[in-house]
Amino acid sequence: MAVGRLIVLALVLGALAARGETVKDRCAREILVKLREFPAALDAASLDASGRVTALRPALPLRERSAELAKVIVLETVSGQAARDVCAALQHDSRIEWAELRPERTTDILQAERTTRLPLDAPPNDPYYGEQWWLDQIEAPAAWDVVAPDASILVAIVDDGVNFNLDELAGARWENAAERDGVSGVDDDGNGYTDDLFGYDFIELDGDPLPAPLDGFNSHGTHVAGIAAAARNNRLGIAGVAGGARVMGVRVGQGGSIPYGFEGVYYACVNGARVINCSWGGSTESAYEREVMRYVRARGCVVVASAGNNGSSVPRYPAAIEGVLSVAATTAANTAAAFTNYGPWVKIAAPGVHILSVIFDGSYAAWQGTSMAAPVVTAVCGMLIKRFPDWTSEQVLTAICTSADPIDTVNDTLPGWLGLGRVNAYRAVSNFEIPVGVRLTDVRFHENIGDGDNRIEADEVALLDVELSNEHGRLNGLHGTVTSLDGNITISPAELVYPPIVEAGRYWSEILDPRVHMSSAVTRGAVLPLAVEWADGTGRIVGRGTTTVLLDTTFVTIETSALRFGLGEQGALGYFDYVRGIPLGPGLALTAGPSNALYHGSIFVAADGRIADNFYGDSTGSRFDWSALPGAYAERFTSDRAPIAVRSSFDDRAMPEQDRVGAEVTSELFAWPDIPDGMILEITVTNRGSSIWSTAQAGVMLDWDIGPSSRNLGSYSANDGILEAHSTLSWLPYVGVAGLSGELETAYEVSNRDEFESGGFRDARLVEILGAGVGGFSSTARDLSHIAGLTLPTLPPAASATVRMALLTGQSAANLANVLDQLRTRSGDIRKSPDETVHLARKSVTVAPNPLGSGQPLEIRGLDDASSELRLYNVLGQEVARLVLPHATKLNIPASDLQHLAPGLLFYHLEQPGRIATGKLLYLP
Repeated sequence: MAVGRLIVLALVLGALAARGETVKDRCAREILVKLREFPAALDAASLDASGRVTALRPALPLRERSAELAKVIVLETVSGQAARDVCAALQHDSRIEWAELRPERTTDILQAERTTRLPLDAPPNDPYYGEQWWLDQIEAPAAWDVVAPDASILVAIVDDGVNFNLDELAGARWENAAERDGVSGVDDDGNGYTDDLFGYDFIELDGDPLPAPLDGFNSHGTHVAGIAAAARNNRLGIAGVAGGARVMGVRVGQGGSIPYGFEGVYYACVNGARVINCSWGGSTESAYEREVMRYVRARGCVVVASAGNNGSSVPRYPAAIEGVLSVAATTAANTAAAFTNYGPWVKIAAPGVHILSVIFDGSYAAWQGTSMAAPVVTAVCGMLIKRFPDWTSEQVLTAICTSADPIDTVNDTLPGWLGLGRVNAYRAVSNFEIPVGVRLTDVRFHENIGDGDNRIEADEVALLDVELSNEHGRLNGLHGTVTSLDGNITISPAELVYPPIVEAGRYWSEILDPRVHMSSAVTRGAVLPLAVEWADGTGRIVGRGTTTVLLDTTFVTIETSALRFGLGEQGALGYFDYVRGIPLGPGLALTAGPSNALYHGSIFVAADGRIADNFYGDSTGSRFDWSALPGAYAERFTSDRAPIAVRSSFDDRAMPEQDRVGAEVTSELFAWPDIPDGMILEITVTNRGSSIWSTAQAGVMLDWDIGPSSRNLGSYSANDGILEAHSTLSWLPYVGVAGLSGELETAYEVSNRDEFESGGFRDARLVEILGAGVGGFSSTARDLSHIAGLTLPTLPPAASATVRMALLTGQSAANLANVLDQLRTRSGDIRKSPDETVHLARKSVTVAPNPLGSGQPLEIRGLDDASSELRLYNVLGQEVARLVLPHATKLNIPASDLQHLAPGLLFYHLEQPGRIATGKLLYLP
C-alpha cells in the first residue's frame, strides 16, 4: 500500500511539473465540500454540468462511512477563477452543507511582517482561550478573518447589569455621546431617559447599569456580556465571540428576577442596538411582551432569547414568540444539554455547557445554561449585521438559522426540536452572498363544516391556509407540513403546497387545503397551537415556525379610524387571557403612537363588600370571576343608538358561593365614525342574588401600558371628570376614562409593581380601593393601573341599573376633554328609555362637614324641594342608620341623630323621587 501511495504521489508531482504548476496553484483550483448526506454514487457532472470540475475524491480515506468527515470531498477545477465561481454556486446547493476554497495557511516566522489581522493558525493571547472549547466548534477564529469584530458592532445585554469597570469589558462599554456632551439633569437626546450615559438602570433609575455590589447574585449579566464581547488579545482572561464589539448595558433586574425586561428591550432598540440579548424568560405569555417584540423587530432589531433550563418542550417566553431568535444549549459533542428546553419553537442551538467567562469581582467562572448559549448567537448576529448592515431583522434571523451546522443525527430523539442546527459563525458571515430561508407570517382559516359563524367549535371542521415570507433567494419546489400540537385538534392532510418557483416575497399556501378537525372534547374558546416546517424541492429544511390560532374567538373587536378595542364575552377588556396565558384581543390599539396602550382590563361590579372582576383574579391571582352566559357570545349587533355597536353578557355564577356578588352584566360598546377617538361603554347590572344591594359600584379596571410602562403617569381632573394616563415620552398619546351617567365615584391609581409585591390585586384590596374614592396618584413615572367606578342605586333582587362611561384617546389632556364633550352629547341619544334613573343629582349634592366631627350637625345642600331618605352603611355594607327627611333644599341633621354611630368610614345613600346621590362620609366622634 505504501508503494502504491508513492507511485500516485510521483505521478501527481510529475503532472504538475509538466503543466508548470506549483502546489499553491493547484490548491487554488480546489474546493472543499461537505455533503449533507453521503450518496451511493457521485460524479463531477452532478455537481457542475459546465465541465469546470475535472475530478473529485474523498478528502480523507475514512473507513467509517457514517462519520461526518466521510461527507467531505475535494473538487478539482480547471482554474482558480473556475474554483471561485463553482464554489459560490455550490454554497447555495441544497445537497451541500458547506463549500469553501481550500484555505491558504502560512507559518509565522520572525521575519514575517506583523499585521493587526490575526492569522488563523495563531490563537489569541488570552490565557484562558484554550478552555473556550466552543470558539473552535462554531469556527469563530475563521469568522474573525472574514469580519473583524470592532466598535462598529453594537449589541445590547438586557440583564441584571454589567460591570464595565473590569478590564475585560471596559473597552466594550457603549457611551451615549449626546448625554456625554450634554447637560447634567437634562434629557439631552430626547429619548425619555435623563443622563443615560452608559445605558440605563431600570432598578436604580440612573444611567449606569452597574449591578448591585452587595447582591449575592449579581454576575449574570456580566458573565453573559463577557461571552459575547470580552476583549480579545489583551493578554487577560478570555476572548469574546465578538471581542472588540461594543456592549450597551441595560439593567432590568436583580437577584435573578427580571421585572423590567420589556422596557429594557425597548430602550436598547430606540438607542441603536441592532441585536438585543435576553438571557431570561418565563413560562407564561405576555401581550405587552409581544407588542414590544413586534415593535423592535419592525425597526430592524434582532432579539436573541434563551430557551430555558427546564429540560422540557414547554414554551418559554419571549423565546417562543415567533420572530424571536430562541436558543437551546448544546455540549461539545453537539448533543442537547441535559437541562436545555427544546421544541418546534426553538430556532437554533449554541454551546451552553461549561462556558467560561468573567464575573462581577473580576474572576472567571464556568457556568452552564441557555443563558450562556444565547450570547454566543448574539455575537454572531452582530458580526453578520456588520457585513450586511442593510439586512432586515428577518433576513438576519433566517440566515443565522440556515447557516447552522445540522445536529439532528446526533440528537435523534429530538429531530427538529433544537432549531435548524448549532450556530456556525464562519458559515454565517462567509457563505451567504445569496442565502435562503423562509419564515411564518400569517395563518387564516375558513369554516368548512359547521354552523357558518366561522367560530370553529367542537365537532366542526375548518380549512387552513399558511403564509410565509421568503427573505432571500429563489426557492424551487417549496413545500411544507403543518402539525397540531393539541391532541384534541387534528390536521389532515398536513401538506402545504406553494408555487413551483418562489421568489423573494410573501406567499399563501395553495391547492391543498389542510382540514382542521375539532373533537367533541374541545372546550369553548379553542386555540390551535401549530408547528410548521418548510423544505425546498430537494428536501433541504429552509424554515420552521410556530404560532397559535384562535379558532373560537371569545371577544369581539370594535373599531374606528383611530382605535380598536376588544370586548371579551366574559367581562375582560382588551385583552390578555392570563388564566390560559394567551394574548387574545387587540387591547386598546391606537393608530397614533404605540400599537397597544392597554395590557389588560376588566369590567367590575362590587356590592356590600364583595367584588367580581376579571382583572387579576382573587388572592391566588388565578381565577376569572366572570363567565359568559350560556349561549351568549361577544358579538356585533345592529343598534338605532349608534352605527357601531358590540355587546357581551356574563355573570359570576362560577365564583365560590361565599365570594359571589350575584351579578349579571350586559356590556355594550358604542362608537361613531365622526368621533374616532372615543367610545361609550354601557354596563347594565342585574342583582341575581337574594338580598338587597345597599352600596354598589360598577366600572372598569385598566392596566395601562403606553409605550414603556415604567414611563407612565396618571391624574384625575375634577373639572373634566377624566381619569387619564400618559407617558413621559411626549410624542405618545393620552388615554382616559370618564363617567357619563355621573361623575366617577372611584378614580384611583395603583402601582402595579407595589400591588404585585404585596400579594396582587386581592378582592379585599380592590374593595379597599373602591372605598378610597379619588387618589393614589404619584408624580413619579411607573407601571400603573386605574380603577374607575360609578355608583349603582340600591338594588333589590332581580332589579337592574345602568351606568355609562367614556373611553378616550388623544394627544393631550385637552384632546381628551374635547372627545368627552362630544361623547356626552351622544350619550343623551343612546339612553334606553326616558325614565332611566339618573344616578347622580341634577344639582350637585354636598354633604358637609366631611370628615364629620363629634357634636357637629350634618348639613346637606343641593336637594330638590321634595321628601328625602338618607341611609348610612358601614364598610361591611350593613345599614347603620336610616332617616326620613322633610321637604327642603337644605337640611341640617342634628348631632344627636348621629351619636350612636361607630367611628370610621361610612357610605351615604340619599334618595329623592327620580334621583339618587351617593358618597362617602368619614365620621370621627
